[in-house]
Amino acid sequence: MEKPAPQHLTGRQQLYLPVLQACRDAALVSFTENLKDLFEHVEPALLDFIDKAETNQSQFQFIDAINVIKTRRQTVEQRFNEEISRGFSEFSKGQAISYPVPLLESQRKKSEDDGLELVEENDLNRRLALQDMVEKANSNYFQMLFGLRQRLSMVRGGHKLEQHDVPAGPLHTASALQIAADEFGFDTNVLLIIYALFDKYVMRRMQPLYEDFNERLVEAGIFPNLKFEAPTNPQSPEAQGGAEAAAAEEEGPPEAGSPDVSLGEELFHSIRDLLSVRRRQDPRYAQHPDYNPAVAR
Repeated sequence: MEKPAPQHLTGRQQLYLPVLQACRDAALVSFTENLKDLFEHVEPALLDFIDKAETNQSQFQFIDAINVIKTRRQTVEQRFNEEISRGFSEFSKGQAISYPVPLLESQRKKSEDDGLELVEENDLNRRLALQDMVEKANSNYFQMLFGLRQRLSMVRGGHKLEQHDVPAGPLHTASALQIAADEFGFDTNVLLIIYALFDKYVMRRMQPLYEDFNERLVEAGIFPNLKFEAPTNPQSPEAQGGAEAAAAEEEGPPEAGSPDVSLGEELFHSIRDLLSVRRRQDPRYAQHPDYNPAVAR
Protein backbone atom coordinates (compact mmCIF):
# COMPACT_ATOMS: atom_id res chain seq x y z
CA MET A 1 0.00 0.00 0.00
CA GLU A 2 1.43 3.40 -1.05
CA LYS A 3 1.87 6.06 1.58
CA PRO A 4 -0.19 9.24 1.05
CA ALA A 5 1.72 12.06 -0.65
CA PRO A 6 3.14 14.64 1.78
CA GLN A 7 1.02 17.78 1.88
CA HIS A 8 3.92 20.12 0.99
CA LEU A 9 4.27 18.62 -2.51
CA THR A 10 2.85 20.57 -5.45
CA GLY A 11 -0.10 19.22 -7.41
CA ARG A 12 2.18 18.06 -10.25
CA GLN A 13 4.52 16.30 -7.81
CA GLN A 14 1.61 14.55 -6.10
CA LEU A 15 0.19 13.52 -9.49
CA TYR A 16 3.37 11.76 -10.57
CA LEU A 17 4.48 10.47 -7.19
CA PRO A 18 2.98 6.95 -7.71
CA VAL A 19 4.81 6.37 -11.01
CA LEU A 20 8.08 7.64 -9.53
CA GLN A 21 7.65 5.29 -6.59
CA ALA A 22 6.99 2.44 -9.02
CA CYS A 23 10.18 3.32 -10.93
CA ARG A 24 12.11 3.37 -7.66
CA ASP A 25 10.78 -0.04 -6.66
CA ALA A 26 11.62 -1.48 -10.09
CA ALA A 27 15.14 -0.06 -9.83
CA LEU A 28 15.69 -1.61 -6.41
CA VAL A 29 14.50 -5.02 -7.65
CA SER A 30 16.78 -4.82 -10.69
CA PHE A 31 19.79 -3.71 -8.66
CA THR A 32 19.20 -6.41 -6.05
CA GLU A 33 19.21 -9.12 -8.73
CA ASN A 34 22.33 -7.80 -10.47
CA LEU A 35 24.24 -7.19 -7.24
CA LYS A 36 23.52 -10.79 -6.27
CA ASP A 37 25.11 -11.89 -9.54
CA LEU A 38 28.05 -9.57 -8.93
CA PHE A 39 28.76 -10.96 -5.47
CA GLU A 40 28.53 -14.52 -6.75
CA HIS A 41 31.45 -13.70 -9.05
CA VAL A 42 33.59 -11.79 -6.56
CA GLU A 43 35.30 -14.80 -5.02
CA PRO A 44 36.20 -16.50 -8.34
CA ALA A 45 37.60 -13.21 -9.61
CA LEU A 46 39.69 -12.60 -6.49
CA LEU A 47 40.93 -16.21 -6.53
CA ASP A 48 42.22 -15.53 -10.06
CA PHE A 49 44.07 -12.50 -8.75
CA ILE A 50 45.50 -14.58 -5.87
CA ASP A 51 46.86 -17.11 -8.36
CA LYS A 52 48.57 -14.36 -10.35
CA ALA A 53 49.79 -12.29 -7.38
CA GLU A 54 53.56 -11.79 -7.40
CA THR A 55 53.99 -11.29 -3.65
CA ASN A 56 52.66 -12.89 -0.48
CA GLN A 57 51.41 -9.47 0.59
CA SER A 58 49.24 -9.21 -2.52
CA GLN A 59 47.89 -12.71 -1.98
CA PHE A 60 46.96 -11.93 1.63
CA GLN A 61 45.27 -8.71 0.47
CA PHE A 62 42.94 -10.61 -1.88
CA ILE A 63 42.31 -13.41 0.64
CA ASP A 64 41.36 -10.84 3.26
CA ALA A 65 39.09 -9.10 0.75
CA ILE A 66 37.09 -12.30 0.22
CA ASN A 67 36.45 -12.54 3.97
CA VAL A 68 35.57 -8.84 4.28
CA ILE A 69 33.05 -9.07 1.43
CA LYS A 70 31.32 -12.03 3.08
CA THR A 71 31.06 -10.06 6.32
CA ARG A 72 30.02 -6.66 4.96
CA ARG A 73 28.09 -7.54 1.82
CA GLN A 74 24.68 -6.97 3.38
CA THR A 75 25.74 -3.59 4.77
CA VAL A 76 27.05 -2.51 1.37
CA GLU A 77 23.88 -3.60 -0.44
CA GLN A 78 21.74 -1.76 2.10
CA ARG A 79 23.85 1.40 1.77
CA PHE A 80 23.60 1.23 -2.01
CA ASN A 81 19.81 0.88 -1.91
CA GLU A 82 19.58 3.79 0.53
CA GLU A 83 21.46 6.03 -1.89
CA ILE A 84 19.26 5.02 -4.81
CA SER A 85 16.10 5.58 -2.73
CA ARG A 86 17.38 8.94 -1.51
CA GLY A 87 17.88 10.11 -5.09
CA PHE A 88 14.31 9.19 -6.02
CA SER A 89 13.02 10.91 -2.89
CA GLU A 90 14.89 14.13 -3.66
CA PHE A 91 13.72 14.12 -7.27
CA SER A 92 10.11 13.47 -6.23
CA LYS A 93 10.25 16.55 -3.99
CA GLY A 94 11.52 18.73 -6.83
CA GLN A 95 15.01 18.89 -5.36
CA ALA A 96 18.31 18.33 -7.11
CA ILE A 97 19.81 14.92 -6.38
CA SER A 98 22.62 15.51 -3.90
CA TYR A 99 26.06 13.95 -4.19
CA PRO A 100 27.92 13.62 -0.87
CA VAL A 101 31.13 12.81 -2.77
CA PRO A 102 31.44 14.75 -6.07
CA LEU A 103 32.21 12.38 -8.93
CA LEU A 104 32.43 14.43 -12.14
CA GLU A 105 34.94 17.22 -12.67
CA SER A 106 32.06 19.66 -13.17
CA GLN A 107 30.69 18.70 -9.75
CA ARG A 108 34.08 19.17 -8.11
CA LYS A 109 34.78 22.59 -9.61
CA LYS A 110 32.59 24.50 -7.20
CA SER A 111 34.29 23.04 -4.13
CA GLU A 112 37.73 23.56 -5.65
CA ASP A 113 37.14 27.24 -6.43
CA ASP A 114 37.88 28.03 -2.79
CA GLY A 115 41.45 26.80 -3.12
CA LEU A 116 43.82 24.36 -4.75
CA GLU A 117 43.21 20.68 -4.15
CA LEU A 118 45.89 18.02 -4.33
CA VAL A 119 44.51 14.74 -5.63
CA GLU A 120 46.32 11.56 -4.64
CA GLU A 121 47.04 9.04 -7.38
CA ASN A 122 44.81 6.39 -5.78
CA ASP A 123 41.92 8.83 -5.44
CA LEU A 124 42.36 9.81 -9.07
CA ASN A 125 42.34 6.19 -10.25
CA ARG A 126 39.13 5.44 -8.35
CA ARG A 127 37.41 8.53 -9.69
CA LEU A 128 38.52 7.87 -13.27
CA ALA A 129 37.19 4.30 -13.08
CA LEU A 130 33.79 5.60 -12.00
CA GLN A 131 33.79 8.37 -14.61
CA ASP A 132 34.63 5.86 -17.34
CA MET A 133 31.76 3.66 -16.16
CA VAL A 134 29.36 6.60 -16.39
CA GLU A 135 30.59 7.69 -19.83
CA LYS A 136 30.18 4.20 -21.29
CA ALA A 137 26.67 3.84 -19.86
CA ASN A 138 25.63 7.28 -21.14
CA SER A 139 26.87 6.24 -24.58
CA ASN A 140 25.34 2.75 -24.57
CA TYR A 141 21.91 3.94 -23.41
CA PHE A 142 21.94 7.35 -25.09
CA GLN A 143 18.56 7.07 -26.81
CA MET A 144 16.75 5.66 -23.77
CA LEU A 145 18.28 8.23 -21.44
CA PHE A 146 17.36 11.01 -23.84
CA GLY A 147 13.72 9.92 -23.73
CA LEU A 148 13.85 9.49 -19.98
CA ARG A 149 15.27 12.96 -19.42
CA GLN A 150 12.62 14.49 -21.67
CA ARG A 151 9.83 12.76 -19.76
CA LEU A 152 11.26 13.44 -16.31
CA SER A 153 11.68 17.10 -17.25
CA MET A 154 7.90 17.23 -17.75
CA VAL A 155 7.47 15.89 -14.23
CA ARG A 156 9.60 18.85 -13.16
CA GLY A 157 7.36 21.31 -14.98
CA GLY A 158 9.24 21.35 -18.27
CA HIS A 159 12.61 22.45 -16.89
CA LYS A 160 15.69 21.00 -18.59
CA LEU A 161 17.05 18.01 -16.72
CA GLU A 162 20.79 17.41 -16.44
CA GLN A 163 22.29 13.91 -16.21
CA HIS A 164 23.03 14.32 -12.49
CA ASP A 165 19.31 14.75 -11.78
CA VAL A 166 18.14 11.45 -13.31
CA PRO A 167 17.35 9.05 -10.45
CA ALA A 168 19.05 5.70 -11.08
CA GLY A 169 20.77 7.26 -14.08
CA PRO A 170 24.39 6.24 -14.75
CA LEU A 171 25.84 9.05 -12.65
CA HIS A 172 23.50 8.53 -9.71
CA THR A 173 24.09 4.76 -9.84
CA ALA A 174 27.89 5.10 -9.93
CA SER A 175 27.74 7.56 -7.05
CA ALA A 176 25.67 5.09 -5.01
CA LEU A 177 28.33 2.45 -5.68
CA GLN A 178 31.11 4.83 -4.67
CA ILE A 179 29.48 5.57 -1.33
CA ALA A 180 28.37 1.99 -0.62
CA ALA A 181 31.71 0.39 -1.54
CA ASP A 182 33.49 2.61 0.98
CA GLU A 183 31.87 0.40 3.63
CA PHE A 184 34.32 -2.35 2.63
CA GLY A 185 37.32 -0.20 3.57
CA PHE A 186 39.39 -1.61 0.69
CA ASP A 187 42.60 -0.24 -0.78
CA THR A 188 42.43 1.01 -4.34
CA ASN A 189 43.72 -2.25 -5.86
CA VAL A 190 40.75 -4.24 -4.56
CA LEU A 191 38.26 -1.41 -4.95
CA LEU A 192 39.03 -1.14 -8.68
CA ILE A 193 38.18 -4.84 -9.03
CA ILE A 194 34.82 -4.24 -7.33
CA TYR A 195 34.20 -1.30 -9.67
CA ALA A 196 35.04 -3.43 -12.72
CA LEU A 197 32.68 -6.16 -11.53
CA PHE A 198 29.94 -3.58 -10.99
CA ASP A 199 30.45 -2.26 -14.49
CA LYS A 200 30.19 -5.78 -15.93
CA TYR A 201 27.26 -7.15 -13.90
CA VAL A 202 25.24 -4.00 -13.17
CA MET A 203 25.97 -1.03 -15.45
CA ARG A 204 26.04 -3.09 -18.65
CA ARG A 205 22.61 -4.53 -17.78
CA MET A 206 20.71 -1.25 -17.34
CA GLN A 207 18.90 -1.25 -20.68
CA PRO A 208 15.80 -3.17 -19.52
CA LEU A 209 15.50 -0.87 -16.51
CA TYR A 210 15.58 2.32 -18.60
CA GLU A 211 13.12 0.82 -21.08
CA ASP A 212 10.83 0.01 -18.15
CA PHE A 213 11.13 3.57 -16.77
CA ASN A 214 10.13 5.06 -20.11
CA GLU A 215 7.20 2.65 -20.46
CA ARG A 216 5.91 3.47 -16.98
CA LEU A 217 6.11 7.21 -17.66
CA VAL A 218 4.32 6.76 -21.00
CA GLU A 219 1.54 4.82 -19.28
CA ALA A 220 1.23 7.75 -16.87
CA GLY A 221 0.60 10.01 -19.88
CA ILE A 222 4.01 11.67 -19.99
CA PHE A 223 5.16 12.30 -23.59
CA PRO A 224 3.44 9.17 -25.01
CA ASN A 225 4.23 10.21 -28.61
CA LEU A 226 7.88 11.07 -28.09
CA LYS A 227 9.95 9.39 -30.77
CA PHE A 228 13.39 8.02 -29.94
CA GLU A 229 14.95 10.23 -32.60
CA ALA A 230 17.40 11.87 -30.26
CA PRO A 231 20.38 13.89 -31.49
CA THR A 232 23.39 11.83 -32.50
CA ASN A 233 25.36 10.69 -29.51
CA PRO A 234 28.59 12.78 -29.57
CA GLN A 235 30.44 9.92 -27.85
CA SER A 236 29.47 7.28 -30.40
CA PRO A 237 32.11 5.84 -32.74
CA GLU A 238 30.18 7.18 -35.75
CA ALA A 239 30.33 10.73 -34.39
CA GLN A 240 34.02 10.46 -33.60
CA GLY A 241 35.34 9.49 -36.99
CA GLY A 242 33.74 6.42 -38.46
CA ALA A 243 35.53 3.15 -39.06
CA GLU A 244 38.68 3.86 -37.06
CA ALA A 245 36.77 4.87 -33.95
CA ALA A 246 34.33 1.99 -34.37
CA ALA A 247 37.21 -0.47 -34.54
CA ALA A 248 38.70 0.98 -31.36
CA GLU A 249 35.32 0.66 -29.68
CA GLU A 250 35.05 -3.00 -30.64
CA GLU A 251 38.52 -4.05 -29.51
CA GLY A 252 38.06 -3.77 -25.74
CA PRO A 253 39.36 -6.31 -23.22
CA PRO A 254 39.10 -10.05 -23.86
CA GLU A 255 35.82 -11.61 -22.79
CA ALA A 256 35.58 -13.92 -19.79
CA GLY A 257 34.35 -17.35 -20.74
CA SER A 258 36.45 -17.56 -23.89
CA PRO A 259 38.72 -20.63 -23.89
CA ASP A 260 41.82 -19.24 -22.21
CA VAL A 261 40.52 -16.14 -20.43
CA SER A 262 39.40 -16.18 -16.79
CA LEU A 263 37.17 -13.58 -15.18
CA GLY A 264 40.13 -12.26 -13.21
CA GLU A 265 42.18 -11.84 -16.39
CA GLU A 266 39.32 -10.02 -18.10
CA LEU A 267 39.02 -7.61 -15.17
CA PHE A 268 42.79 -7.15 -15.04
CA HIS A 269 42.89 -6.15 -18.72
CA SER A 270 39.89 -3.86 -18.25
CA ILE A 271 41.50 -2.00 -15.34
CA ARG A 272 44.91 -1.85 -17.02
CA ASP A 273 43.49 -0.48 -20.25
CA LEU A 274 41.39 2.11 -18.42
CA LEU A 275 44.35 3.47 -16.47
CA SER A 276 46.62 3.41 -19.53
CA VAL A 277 44.17 5.40 -21.66
CA ARG A 278 43.55 7.93 -18.93
CA ARG A 279 47.22 8.41 -18.21
CA ARG A 280 48.03 8.93 -21.87
CA GLN A 281 45.62 11.87 -21.68
CA ASP A 282 47.20 13.19 -18.48
CA PRO A 283 49.95 15.79 -19.12
CA ARG A 284 51.82 14.52 -16.07
CA TYR A 285 52.50 11.29 -17.97
CA ALA A 286 53.22 12.86 -21.37
CA GLN A 287 56.92 12.03 -21.18
CA HIS A 288 56.54 8.64 -19.54
CA PRO A 289 57.72 5.84 -21.90
CA ASP A 290 55.13 3.39 -20.58
CA TYR A 291 52.30 5.65 -21.78
CA ASN A 292 54.00 7.45 -24.67
CA PRO A 293 56.04 4.99 -26.81
CA ALA A 294 57.50 7.91 -28.77
CA VAL A 295 59.54 8.94 -25.72
CA ALA A 296 62.96 7.30 -25.56
CA ARG A 297 63.59 5.15 -22.52
